This record gives sequence, C-alpha cells and structure tokens, in this order.
Amino acid sequence: MSLLDFELIDLHVEFKKINPDDFDNTLYNVAPKTIITPNDQGFISPQIVSNLIPKLHTKDTVVINAGVGQGKSYSVIELIKEYSKLEEYVVILAVPFNNLINQYVADLTAESDINTSSVFNMMKINNYTFETFTDTPLNYGFFSDVDAVNEFQPENFKVHVMSINALLGNSGDNILFQSNKKVKYFNSLQTYCEANNKKIILFFDEIHDSIHNFREDLIYGFWRYQNLIHKIFVVSATFNEASKEVIKYLSEFTNKEIQILESARKVFPDKQSQLHLIFNEKYDLTKNDNFMKLFERTANNKTSFDFIVYSKKQIESNFKANPDINQILQLSGSRINYCYADTFDKASDVAKYEVDAINIGTNFTTGVNITKENHVMFIFIPIALDKSFINNNGVFRSIPNSVIQALARQRKAGDIYIIMPPPRGIKPESLPFSIDTTDCLLNVGKA
Repeated sequence: MSLLDFELIDLHVEFKKINPDDFDNTLYNVAPKTIITPNDQGFISPQIVSNLIPKLHTKDTVVINAGVGQGKSYSVIELIKEYSKLEEYVVILAVPFNNLINQYVADLTAESDINTSSVFNMMKINNYTFETFTDTPLNYGFFSDVDAVNEFQPENFKVHVMSINALLGNSGDNILFQSNKKVKYFNSLQTYCEANNKKIILFFDEIHDSIHNFREDLIYGFWRYQNLIHKIFVVSATFNEASKEVIKYLSEFTNKEIQILESARKVFPDKQSQLHLIFNEKYDLTKNDNFMKLFERTANNKTSFDFIVYSKKQIESNFKANPDINQILQLSGSRINYCYADTFDKASDVAKYEVDAINIGTNFTTGVNITKENHVMFIFIPIALDKSFINNNGVFRSIPNSVIQALARQRKAGDIYIIMPPPRGIKPESLPFSIDTTDCLLNVGKA
C-alpha cells in the first residue's frame, strides 16, 4: 500500500457564474445581477426571500445561482408558500429525481402554511382517476390502476410537485411513451388553468441534473404552456455553459425578461471533510487492497458511513451479490439500506436515504443533507471503458457538476473517499507507486 499526502492550500472549487453579458442584450432584457452575501452561518435564504417577495408578480425568469448548503431549497419552499396564498397562481415544482419529490412534499407540508391535501405529489398519481380515463389504460405494464380511488380535481391543488422528466414529457430510456395517466393529468391541469385564468409559477430545482431533458423533441411540446407561465425560477449550485442556453430558452415564456441572483461562496473550514482519493481500475472492489483495508477498518470501528454508487449494476454485483463485501458490512452492526431507482421495480421508486442506516445507492447524490458527526462517505466514480461510444457515467452523467454535488452531501467534518480511475495523462514518474497496480491512497486536503 502506497500513501501520498499533500494538501491543496486555499484552492477553492470554481463555480460557473451567470452574468448579464452572457445574454445578447438585443434579444434579452437582463437586469443588473444581484450578489447575495451569506450570513455568519453561511445561509442566504433570508436575503433571497426578502429580495424576491416584492417581485412576486413580475413576469420574468429568475436565476438563483447559490452554493451547496446555503439554503436554496429553503428559499424555494418559502417562495412557494407565498405563491400558494395567492388565488391567481398555480405552482409547479419540477426536480430531477423522484426521491426529491417526496422530500419536497414533506417539507412543504411540514408546517401549517400549506395543507397536505392541496399539494399534488406526482409519485401518487396512481391514486387518482381522470375524466375520460378508460378502465384499462395503456400503461405499458409499469403502472397499476388498482390504487386509484379519487377523481383528479385540479382545483383542489395549489402546488404540483413532479419530476422534470414528467413535465417535459420524457418517458425515460426504457419506455417509448409517457404513461396515459400522466398525459391525462397534464391535459386536465392545462385545461383548468386556461378556463380559470390561472397563471403558472414554475420552479426548476437542481436543474443541472436535467439539462439533457431540454432537447428539441421534448421542448416542442412544452410550448403548450406558452400563455400560462407567468414566472420561472431556475435554481442550481453547479451551472454550466449548457445551463445558459436552457435559461435563454425558458425566458422565451417570460418575454425574455431575466434577473440573476448569485451568492458569494464562503468557506467554513470547521465544516469541511478530509478528502482522499483511491485510484482503482478493478471492477471487483475486493481486488483493491486499499479500499478493502479501509472499508474493514471503518466497519470494525462502528463508524457511520455511506456509499454513493454510480449505477444499479454496480450495487447488485459489488454489494448485494458479493459475499466478502457483505461480510464486512455486517461488522458495522447497522441496517443496510439499498436506495436506487429501477424502472422495473415500482417499490424502488420510494426507497430513499435513511439517517439511521448504512445507505448504498444512486439517488442521494443531491438533495440530501448528511449531518452526522465524523461520518465517512465513499463515492465511486465509474471505471474507464475501452469503448468510447458507451456512456458509463451512470448518476455522474454531468461530470464534474454531479461529483461536486455528491461531495456536498456531507455537511459536517468527516472523511470522504473517492474511488476513481487514475486520471488520464498523469505522469507515472510523479507517483510513489506503479501505475499498473493502481494501489494508491491519496490524501488531498479538504472538501
């Protein structure tokens, strides 16, 4: 086992700024950018809410570019609460992952500000029937109508929480068409808004994970909401160049009016974890001595730990079906929670991160705050493939942004280990080990 320690002093992760001059001023009307300074605790939600409350009725696209852990989600919730009090608006909150739908619904209804019955949860769509909906809907075998008990009445809901996939009509990689029930749901919602002069307030949270949805064949159908959308919020901590094109497109629905709120990034050293890199080119994790020794020591010490894994296949082969890994997991004495999405397993859609368990999954790379003391996080980066035309990134499809989001799940000081292939182009002579063995653990400071 070779060990190299070095520290990256005062080297911060750069973030993509969104500036007015990113937009052609002959086509877009962009207000001067507002810079938000975090308070002493590192939060920006009070400043964002106070800045935007006076502009609730302004028709524009609002870009909120704020760091992870600064309170973006809380700001979204507070703004939705304000809009839910106003009769003329219907709010749609669109997020990239199903587990975030349930989390947002829980957060929105945790207090008495919004009644649970007035929030539509897209994950519960099978609990409703729809007007002109047939008794045997064409659901392609992935949805069941057996739980449908109530007729959907759009006037009963002030807030609708759903996936960005659903909103844009993306049925996914394995299903040809969006389910008939969702089609009926969106038709009903659109008809209700048109007939009752309702304006749609649209929130896109964590939009960095859904850039792939904004493609020509999907955005074409989104124009059905052209005369209904009044205001759009685009929220992320990790914007990229493609995000700017999405912002331009969305602003078409708000007369090309754009305002930008951007937070200053403030570092809190006492909250930062030690970051370690384990170079790995072996698909079978038991073949990597560094990882196995570290993993066994962590489990033996009863240390709290979780695994962020890049694909369902890796979970099944390297964890569920691996006796050596399972034997070490049992040493921890904790319950194991597998949380990942499976198109063919309806129950997996509700599996989510659990605080009192060891979590092994793909669906908490974003939207989850891990606040355990001295926690250890293992993050598995996909190994390189010989076939360049195959996308092997799994949940890290928007590298590097999705990796940054995964690192940010840990909100208190602990240790983060990234198990990753050796960087391409690295100079072998600069390393204290043979590049062929990739048996090295690097401590690279704090994250």
